[in-house]
Amino acid sequence: MEEFVTLRGESIPRVGFGTYQTGGYECAEATKVALEAGYRHIDTAMAYENEAVIGRVIEGSDVHREDIFLTTKVKGYPEYLDYDGFIGAAEGCLERLGTDYVDLLLVHWWTPNGDMEAVCAAMDSLVDEGLARNVGVSNFSLGQLDEARQLTDAPILTNQVEYHPYFYENQQELLEYCQQNDVLLTAYSPLAGGMVVSNEILADIGRPYGKTAA
Repeated sequence: MEEFVTLRGESIPRVGFGTYQTGGYECAEATKVALEAGYRHIDTAMAYENEAVIGRVIEGSDVHREDIFLTTKVKGYPEYLDYDGFIGAAEGCLERLGTDYVDLLLVHWWTPNGDMEAVCAAMDSLVDEGLARNVGVSNFSLGQLDEARQLTDAPILTNQVEYHPYFYENQQELLEYCQQNDVLLTAYSPLAGGMVVSNEILADIGRPYGKTAA
């Protein structure tokens, strides 16, 4: 769990613990075990409705807050995709998490009638105020990512998208764009909802190296 990727001076744990579809006691226990196991990148979102639970686990953990790379996301609803709406939503995320800042704040998805210029200005303001150390996007197409990059002063650190062996070709152009423009591509659902675990081809590839399909 100690492997990091460094971009623009920011050191980010390569493997993160995702908390989608978990809540309450299950989420609390899972996050606690993840921190104990060595995870230092925790990923949540406004839409997951578990930020408060995760915040309490981090507060009660033996791991110092500054040693945790904490990511959350603002919903891509129209009411949050303008300047004031985005600022208010981000401040709500911080309040629920019980933290003064997040290491990475993402726009969770884009709605066509949102105001991209205003949202990017809001992200810049949040970085300037120290409420978000880094900003990025999630589920953005190549065109949407390119537009966001042109509109923000703070660099877009990542585009978090579905990425796994069954979805490789669909994202190849986006990956190449990210590599060419110093943007990280963060893969969610890397095990394809569990399908990777039982893939015999991947198991055969990994066997000589003592690796599982996963």
